[in-house]
Amino acid sequence: MTESTFPPNSNLSIKQGEQLFDPGIGIEAMGSDESFRLILETVLESLAGNLPEIRKALNAGDAKAASGLLHAIKGYVPLMCTDRVVALVTHVEGVSKTAGAEVVMPLYASLEPVLEQLLVDIQAYIANNQS
Repeated sequence: MTESTFPPNSNLSIKQGEQLFDPGIGIEAMGSDESFRLILETVLESLAGNLPEIRKALNAGDAKAASGLLHAIKGYVPLMCTDRVVALVTHVEGVSKTAGAEVVMPLYASLEPVLEQLLVDIQAYIANNQS
């Protein structure tokens, strides 16, 4: 993962190697590792499909479509991510509600590698925690 640089002088930037995924949050919220893993499988499928769709929407100038997809991601990241990741997703999703694609695109460009790393982390967690 590359560092995210967003927005300048904010507390939202994610540094390389910083923890993004925190399964303890989800296990506590869901009550068990098994329940959490079931949610993760759905999230994995959804996130893997949403990332290219967000990029495609923004490239087409459709911030509204990107906003809807980001809204879905914003809904589940609090179950598995650190507070900084949640804040980052919330920020980009919030901007995408009112700004054009030209404003959202650079923000998403910083968020995308974070979400791609989250995919890798989820895949690894599922692979290493089979019951």
